[in-house]
Amino acid sequence: MKNQQIGKIVMLFLVLTLLLQVVSAVGISPAKKYISYVPGESETNTIRIFSDGLSEVDIILHVQGDIAQYIELEKEFIEIKEGQKQAELKYTLNMPDEPLEPGMHDGHIIAFEVPKGKDISEVGVGAVIAVSSMVKLRVPYPNKYAEANLYIENAEQDGDVGFLIPIFNYGVESFETYAKIEIYGATYEKIDEFYTDTLTLQPNEDGSLDGIWTADVNQGNYKAVVTIYYGEENIRLEENFDVGSLYVKILGIEVDDFILGEIIQFDVLIENMWGTEVDGVYAEIVFKDKIGNEYGRFKTAEEDLGKYGTGELNAYWDTNGLNVGEYYMDVTLKYEDKITQESIKTFVNLDSMTTDMLMGNVVRGKGEINQNMIIMLGLIVTILLNVFGIVYFKKNRK
Repeated sequence: MKNQQIGKIVMLFLVLTLLLQVVSAVGISPAKKYISYVPGESETNTIRIFSDGLSEVDIILHVQGDIAQYIELEKEFIEIKEGQKQAELKYTLNMPDEPLEPGMHDGHIIAFEVPKGKDISEVGVGAVIAVSSMVKLRVPYPNKYAEANLYIENAEQDGDVGFLIPIFNYGVESFETYAKIEIYGATYEKIDEFYTDTLTLQPNEDGSLDGIWTADVNQGNYKAVVTIYYGEENIRLEENFDVGSLYVKILGIEVDDFILGEIIQFDVLIENMWGTEVDGVYAEIVFKDKIGNEYGRFKTAEEDLGKYGTGELNAYWDTNGLNVGEYYMDVTLKYEDKITQESIKTFVNLDSMTTDMLMGNVVRGKGEINQNMIIMLGLIVTILLNVFGIVYFKKNRK
């Protein structure tokens, strides 16, 4: 009987060891670094590699990508000690004198976590955890060259439709730019057109054009055709938007606790602006920077709304690898045969997230306590109490 009890305790600790290995992982920051190409110049940057600190971790580093030959690592092996939460690595991008093809060139600094004392060649692919930091080298285009995005804010009937057009000068010459915005109806009949103000952008500079259109039209779906002029060139963008009709409004974004690098729960607050019930409302969320690079894509659970009722849609997002800075959160609500789209400017800090919406208040962090570890410790305590309770009961029953 005593041997059986000892066996159960040994098995318990084996299970706990496996559970702790499951939650052990590495992270890396920043996820991306943008560098502007200057022939013959060098730029040194730092990346941080994170660990849970529960055990020693060996990290082997490797470089891949079309600019891998120009990336020089400070070292190719890092040992993170038990109790240590992070380590730093410097790398240098040595930009070649010879011209590179215009556009974006990628390099990947990959960090492999391998078992202590093992070489990566001794470990199966499935047993290796890897994270990467991307180095993006932007080579300017000759003469004038621009890229642009289009964001449209839906409106109710007789309300104001907002247009935001971020523009990026990726050429070697400055230019003046403006946009013509044309509004078309459901049968593609032209309803209206207007122009934005003029903006001057220097090489490697970005800015935005914006405009307001009063939707004194019938409720329905409309199309905006936007032509951005710069020098003798132009960019044409198209996007649909809604005016009135069945409409579920996005009130704001809430997060219970926010700390950069952890998994957070998003709550999208919504309101039914229509006088009938709306069933099966859900949201698709895309989190990206102002250039348009995606950092996350999520889908929420569904929610039924009563007439003029409010609700919230829940989603979860791993912010590991996200940097402090300015982003856009594109939220698309889907319900019946309709959609509501909003692009919400979002500011991310180490322990807070703010948006420019009225109800997008600051969300404070939860300190240094890791929620996953609290859950794990609770599980460990529960298992231990159960095992020793059984041992005690059997011993006193004799």
